[in-house]
Amino acid sequence: GGYTSKVLTYTVDHHWQAMLDEHTYLLESGSADGAVSSALAHYRAVWSLGQGARQTNAVRPRNGTAILGKNQESWPTHFALAFGEELEPGQQPDGNAGKPLRRSEVREAFNSPFWPFVLATTSVGQEGLDFHLHCRDVFHWNLPSNPVDLEQREGRVNRRNGLAVRESIAKDWTLGDVADELRSGRSPWHALFARLSSDTSRQRYKQGLYPHWIYECRDSRDTVGIVRHLAYFQSSRDAQRYERLKTGLALYRLVFGQVNQEHLLKDLTARLEKLDEAARDRARRLLRGYMLSLSPITRAQAMQFAREEAEQIVTDSSLLAQLLTDVREVLAQHREALEPVRTELDALIARVENDRRGRRLGLRVLRRIVTALVYLRNPYDEHFDTQSAGGFDDDIDVIRRTFVELAASGR
Repeated sequence: GGYTSKVLTYTVDHHWQAMLDEHTYLLESGSADGAVSSALAHYRAVWSLGQGARQTNAVRPRNGTAILGKNQESWPTHFALAFGEELEPGQQPDGNAGKPLRRSEVREAFNSPFWPFVLATTSVGQEGLDFHLHCRDVFHWNLPSNPVDLEQREGRVNRRNGLAVRESIAKDWTLGDVADELRSGRSPWHALFARLSSDTSRQRYKQGLYPHWIYECRDSRDTVGIVRHLAYFQSSRDAQRYERLKTGLALYRLVFGQVNQEHLLKDLTARLEKLDEAARDRARRLLRGYMLSLSPITRAQAMQFAREEAEQIVTDSSLLAQLLTDVREVLAQHREALEPVRTELDALIARVENDRRGRRLGLRVLRRIVTALVYLRNPYDEHFDTQSAGGFDDDIDVIRRTFVELAASGR
């Protein structure tokens, strides 16, 4: 019933093992060698970093006289560090003078679950610092002068395997989902990310980003994001500046082809609602001209991905059934955009359905149709399908070409 027993009980009740599993996975995936010794060195450094206790002079009674003694009282303290330089010339948090405190040690402690630090950022924290492993809240000490700086600041906690990504994954997946892998002695997070990498959801089309950089929950409302905290009075000039920054940030993301554009969509929606129908349609199509896509995926590459996936689908009836379900869902959600090839698309779907019922098309024809349908299912092909008017132009062209080529060959 002593202190040691209480500590052990606390660690069991509050999932100490789960916390170590998660943090050790992050250390391994972020380490150059992934060695156990590196992880142990990290834990030793983090646990040995003292919060500090400052010594103060105190009055002590002695023989009826009050004596002022030096460093007689210890006071627990918090400490804060700025990241303008690598070395702190003063004392360490434990009170030892003359030993420069390496900010890298505090940064490493921040990136652990053992120190509840707060990240308050200014322009100093815009580049070169990673605080993402156990932090998704950013407190802006002041407002930056432009949206690019705002994006750079929040990029410190929006990185590979960040806390927001892991929390989103944890909402959809449980230990039971990877029970078979765990029986072999694998780390839960190793097993989970391996499962996600082979997952059949459409998020896999986010080439190189899913699941370590971007993960959207099955119910998009559950997806966890970065939390932005600002310090200004509601009636101050900063309130207006912040509204301009949000719009500027959304436009900046639009120019660089990023997908997180909720602020932009809100602003554009308000502006478009003021236009008549013809002007509104014209403005929507003009928006595409302002988007600079940094996606490395060309149509030829997207077609190659579709061909490779089609090779698997045509030999697996369950995958083929799922493809048809997904394509019908895309058609229902984007009926207006796909109207120009609605007849051709319905005909291709019907031919695949007939093949499944026993009226065989032949493997080459089936593979050709499935390739076109897989291209349509992929929202991140040559043009991001849902990011601007005209996003389905490449999909329409692929569907139309497939239909015409099959018709010309009499198939």
